[in-house]
Amino acid sequence: MHIYIDISELHRTRANTGIQRVVKEFLIRLVKNTQQFDYQIIAFNSKKRCFDILPNQDIEAFISNTIDFKFNTVDTLQINAIKDKSILFDIDSTWNTPLKRTYLYPILKRKECYILNFIYDLIPIKFPYFSHPNTIRNFATYFSAIYKYSDLIFFDSRSTEEDFLKLKTDLHIQKEIATTVIKLGSDFFSPISPIREPVNNQINELLNKKYVLFVGTLEPRKQQKLVLESFNDLMKKYHDLNLIFIGKKGWMIDDLIIMIENHPQKDKRLFLLSDIDDTKLSEFYKHAFIVTYLSEYEGFGLPIAESLKYGNITITSKNSSMYEVGRNFADYLLYNTKEELSELVSLYYSNEELYKQKKSYIKANFHPYTWDQAYNSIISVLNNFEYSINSLRINHKSKLQFIIISINYENLLGTINLIDKNISFLQEYIIITKTELVSKYKSIDSKHKITILDECIVLGKYFELFKKADHQTKNWLLRSQLVNLDVVETEFIMLDDDNRPIVPLNLDYYITPSGKYNAYYFYNLLEWNHHTTDYDKGQHVMKDVLDHNGLELLSYSSHQPQIINKALYKEVIEKFFDVGLKKPIDEWSIYFNYAASKYPMLFNKNVFETLCWPASATDWEYRYEPSCFSFENYYQHLYENGIFKRLTENSDINNKLKLKKLELNTYNSSRILNQQSIKIAAKNSMVHGVLAFKQSNFEFFIFNIPFVFAVIYKGFFRIKLNYKLLSHDNKLVNSIQLYYLLDGQTGHHIDIPTPNNGTIFSEDIIELPIFANNLKKGIYNLLFDIKIDSQPVYGTNSPYLSKLIICNSENEITKCLSNIAQTYNFNSEGIFSK
Repeated sequence: MHIYIDISELHRTRANTGIQRVVKEFLIRLVKNTQQFDYQIIAFNSKKRCFDILPNQDIEAFISNTIDFKFNTVDTLQINAIKDKSILFDIDSTWNTPLKRTYLYPILKRKECYILNFIYDLIPIKFPYFSHPNTIRNFATYFSAIYKYSDLIFFDSRSTEEDFLKLKTDLHIQKEIATTVIKLGSDFFSPISPIREPVNNQINELLNKKYVLFVGTLEPRKQQKLVLESFNDLMKKYHDLNLIFIGKKGWMIDDLIIMIENHPQKDKRLFLLSDIDDTKLSEFYKHAFIVTYLSEYEGFGLPIAESLKYGNITITSKNSSMYEVGRNFADYLLYNTKEELSELVSLYYSNEELYKQKKSYIKANFHPYTWDQAYNSIISVLNNFEYSINSLRINHKSKLQFIIISINYENLLGTINLIDKNISFLQEYIIITKTELVSKYKSIDSKHKITILDECIVLGKYFELFKKADHQTKNWLLRSQLVNLDVVETEFIMLDDDNRPIVPLNLDYYITPSGKYNAYYFYNLLEWNHHTTDYDKGQHVMKDVLDHNGLELLSYSSHQPQIINKALYKEVIEKFFDVGLKKPIDEWSIYFNYAASKYPMLFNKNVFETLCWPASATDWEYRYEPSCFSFENYYQHLYENGIFKRLTENSDINNKLKLKKLELNTYNSSRILNQQSIKIAAKNSMVHGVLAFKQSNFEFFIFNIPFVFAVIYKGFFRIKLNYKLLSHDNKLVNSIQLYYLLDGQTGHHIDIPTPNNGTIFSEDIIELPIFANNLKKGIYNLLFDIKIDSQPVYGTNSPYLSKLIICNSENEITKCLSNIAQTYNFNSEGIFSK
């Protein structure tokens, strides 16, 4: 297929913003590599009202000197001369181009063209007060055209993709639009950059100082003002600490500029630099003591990746896309208060060993995304585009095989009964089981054909390995062999024997009228913070494998049946089979993330619809909550002691849904109330800084605990915390637990992974559950402490106190928080005093 790549804004403005950097890095690789498609690079000519075709051989020179370069001879392309059934790839900041997409896209659609866009953020829509009025108008017009005409959208983060999809839902737009996430590179010092002058003496003098660095345009969305306020406190404690802002002056920041220009330490310990090229910027990153990048919203957050690439301790905000970029290597301000920032900087300043080990940890473990990786991800989609379009046009079968792995006869009977009842598109069952169960399984009765396969025969030469493997590797081995079975057809449904349909379903649940596959995810792997079970470990391994391959990071082990394309599955197995023999790989997540990243036109990504996954709402936080339930993940214990203890597995589904709704209502009410309390706590700086627990052989630090929590009566919630563990010798610790005391009584705890022998530094994010189901309404004391080999460090003498408010409404929380704020004083260690 022929592809037109529009770079009108880069050609017109010659800007060097983040978006133009993406365009440049893509273009320079495009003209240097061979692709499977024909392309032309075009830019709109406002005077001639047509496109200029920019010569490929001049692109490298243009990118090396975008400000001054002039294309000598260019061909023109009239809009009506664009080839039928071609592709327009809008990778630039197209909303600002004079050729409005509300005019262009309908013309292209009449020519049966495909429209591809790259969206970097939704700032003009989500935060219009951060944008120029002209940008807001242009962006709104641009988005109206995208929602109506676009076929595929690339995003630079899952956060931006979610913002886009939420807006699409809010606007009640039904049109199918394929989406995929591309991770941007951090190796931004391109080899095509012109030679710059050597770093001068003035710059050298700054580089030799101990400084906190902030790189980014000065604008209200970036929180340079908060950093400056924190620095005002820090410089009183540390007389050799400096602050350097690098970035151009943006808009609506007059107050900040006045604060900087009139600061008594301006050009002494406080510096604002705006004319810094890439070479000099790299030197500032290399020599920084700490880098901070605080923002209210980012589409990606390149300075975070750039900083970590140099092994810098990087303090940033935890919102929008920034955790996707910094992952577990950056330090996050959850509440964006100056106190949090001051305490974090102080911790690293005063603890040289912690500072040294954290930097070593980053350098050893942080794997930056590269522009080659970003380019290859885009090109892979473009190379596969024609195949994807042709695949959408095939005639799908009206009935599908259901392939089940089972060693639980009773579970399987109940599941087959409900599939027979609720599934209208079933062709036959293929059931894989143990040798000793084959005969018994052949007695199962159904109105559909049942084929029983012996796992020994299915596995062949891998059977001996299978017998010794763990549960997850066994599943990987069995399901990977499905691609080698002639009996398995080109499309099939894959499921476990406890995945039960609870409502009638038609084929369009899996294959849309346009031919796309519906895939159902339940979590973002990047945010899986649990470490206890083998399943937890598998989730973390899956995240690492996908991330290192530049693939999306959604978890599709949603415990409901999913549709599989055999050809795509075979491609996945060929690439990852050996990996799955060494590491626990989740076959659902590896398949859908790979296929949806390489062939996004073939998939709709949907939130899962599984009742009882998780078994209880207290098991983990709902990252994505189902809007309805189509399947039940059957757990027998829920009918014995759990939420359904007064029901049976055959009870009316409406009775089950009522009980689940009550549980979720309590969960959601608690979550909403606690979020409200956290907002108020952040606004009033009612936030703990660093909770430190020091022993002779190690130091343990906890972050992100507010002074006040709130929960609905009989409710529960989970708090996400970051910890750091610094060991001083090889003395082994058997167990570390973080726990809380509720009015002096020991509450729940979370196990902290203990360091391996010789491990000096470790850190991670954990979730601590707090339950209020047996408590009356009121205000309670929460003391936080840790236990080392079951022995408390502080116990009831812990200095780290918070308040737990149990109430019925948001109004009650606001009143209680107001009373607490007026009654108590809080010092930097988080100790309350009246």
